[in-house]
Amino acid sequence: MFRWLGFLLVGLCAVASAQELLPTPQAITRTRQFAPVNVRLNVKSTDFPVQTKAFRQDWSVASAAGAPQLTLKRDPSLPEEGYRIEFGGAIEVRASTPTGAAWGLQTLGQLLASGTKSAVVTDAPDTPFRCVMIDVARRYHSISTLKRLVRWAALGKVRFIQLHLTDDQNWMLPSTVVPGIDKLNSHQRPAYTRAELEELQAFATARGVTLIPEVEFPGHAAILCQYDPAKFRLAGSASENCINFGSEAVRKTCRDILAETAAIFKDSPYIHFGGDEAWYPDADKDPQFRAAMDRLGPGADANRVFIDFVGDMAQEVVKLGKTPLVWEGFPRSDFAKQRIPSETVVIAWENHYYPATHLVEDGFKVINAGWDPYYVVNHYPWDAYTLVPLARLYNHDPDVFGIVAWNDLEQSAAKIGPGLYGSLMPWWEGHEWNTLAVMPERILAFGCRLWNREGESGYLGFRRRARHWLTSVDRVSHPFEVHLEGVRSQNPEQFTDFVHVRATPAPGLEIRMSTDERVPTIFDGGREARLEFSGIVTIQAFRGGEPVGEAALLRLNKVTEVPNLARGAKAWSSAHTDPQFAADLVTDGVADDIGSFWMCYPLPADLKVDLGRAVEARRVEIVAFYAAGSALQYRVQVSTDGLTWEEVADASANSTGATAEGYVHRFSPRPVRYVRVQDLRSLQHPSTMPRIHEIRLFND
Repeated sequence: MFRWLGFLLVGLCAVASAQELLPTPQAITRTRQFAPVNVRLNVKSTDFPVQTKAFRQDWSVASAAGAPQLTLKRDPSLPEEGYRIEFGGAIEVRASTPTGAAWGLQTLGQLLASGTKSAVVTDAPDTPFRCVMIDVARRYHSISTLKRLVRWAALGKVRFIQLHLTDDQNWMLPSTVVPGIDKLNSHQRPAYTRAELEELQAFATARGVTLIPEVEFPGHAAILCQYDPAKFRLAGSASENCINFGSEAVRKTCRDILAETAAIFKDSPYIHFGGDEAWYPDADKDPQFRAAMDRLGPGADANRVFIDFVGDMAQEVVKLGKTPLVWEGFPRSDFAKQRIPSETVVIAWENHYYPATHLVEDGFKVINAGWDPYYVVNHYPWDAYTLVPLARLYNHDPDVFGIVAWNDLEQSAAKIGPGLYGSLMPWWEGHEWNTLAVMPERILAFGCRLWNREGESGYLGFRRRARHWLTSVDRVSHPFEVHLEGVRSQNPEQFTDFVHVRATPAPGLEIRMSTDERVPTIFDGGREARLEFSGIVTIQAFRGGEPVGEAALLRLNKVTEVPNLARGAKAWSSAHTDPQFAADLVTDGVADDIGSFWMCYPLPADLKVDLGRAVEARRVEIVAFYAAGSALQYRVQVSTDGLTWEEVADASANSTGATAEGYVHRFSPRPVRYVRVQDLRSLQHPSTMPRIHEIRLFND
């Protein structure tokens, strides 16, 4: 058994349909030749050398005698991210900014690789702020993985990637202001170095993507409170993760942290400094905090001090020449409107502290980060804690703020309309390996919807385009072919005994592998890997000792197969399921891979299994998602013809937490061809997104 991860090719030899570009441009006229082409160009001149160099690397552009000449020109008349492409014999790309040039070159690469021989493209985004956030503070993500995220963002023309660099658990920002704070990191990894972040920033900027740094305070700052309790803790308060934001000394330290952040992320027009979920009970018992209340005048309370802190930090960001970004977290008040600079951009995510409609009414520039459909939360042990179907994300209206009612995703949120500046899709708490599984198509769906709201061709067309171009991007990231011996035919990420991993690199390259979740170097990695227990194999290609492309992470899980009558049977769901959570997973014979389960949205829904023929049965087991110990409420019915059904289990009032052994239901012996599980409710958040590992059927 093997898995193909791609070879680095001279040109991407693919024949595309008329709707193959991603995102769909605003306007395009072209003729095409239906034959594979190699990307061969001669760069005549360029006003954007950095973006041109990245284009040549990513599309393996080779010079050749007689090849078309490419010219890149700066055109101030075009919008900030806009571009225009004209080519027949020669090719000209015009843009007013390096970002626009990068987007134009991204489209040009797709045009050439899909057999276009002449075209005129005029393009610019409908939505200016398009941002994906990655939580690198709670779960470590290597620089290599972050580069892959940049490639996906560039493919979807997503302008920004926000790096959530600090939180309670870890501090990933290199700092001379709080030196050595990363020694407290719970994952025991050091902070990124300044050189690493600057190299990542250059890599992203060359491809049109801008990195936005986020440091989190005053809440979500337990690591600061641990670093220097006497300075940062609120004396007399039960809070362990909110710094003393009334202290002038603490505020100075925060300003200094913002200054060193700005110095590292020079390309970013924004700095995000958190500002949400600050819990500060009895803060007024702290003498310094009490003094801050007194400074603000009679009647000032702790909330006013909080607003004053947000305004103070926002002013500092403005002084640094950046635009302040904050999470919705301060309450609505006249003082907030006066104290917080008008330049501040508020990311509305919960609609609780300061509803998005009120923020717009009060003149704030607002970013839509509503839970439905944007939030992607992988809060262990709730795998895919919130993860709306990909089709729902692709088809969403960016002007609608979708909130969570904590039992369900909100279906009828109000349309905000004018006043929204853009959207942000955050990836919270997810493991690095799951980022690679969940995020690629979600980034593209998000980017496509915001780039061209009316011109996209529909979900099925999007899925075809996304798979096509993601494969092309992966060939650049991973110039090697991976062979897996010992994996299950049903799922190449699972094995029952052992797995042997080998890789064949492209000519002139070497391969190194590691099994300790670290990116190997040319000196410390092996050429092959063998696992007898669940683990992660990381693979990196090298040329002359230097890395080529990015590291591949293979998460391989040792599982136990449980033979039963439903194993291998066809399964399907009446509600939408993404491929990652396909219905067939409930009959694959294993239930001990915590990341392998069926999930749909919304309930109620039917999950059906067809055994192919009638068999004698007397016991059914439903293995619901058990990592969080949550209960699933459902009914089980069986049938011989798929038309008439007999109920064999009623768990519609079940409140017993799920276990790895599953819910067991016995019934009198009878012939069964079809099994139907009617999902009524999941007793976890959100209740309308059930998860089932396995449906098993027995005759004993």
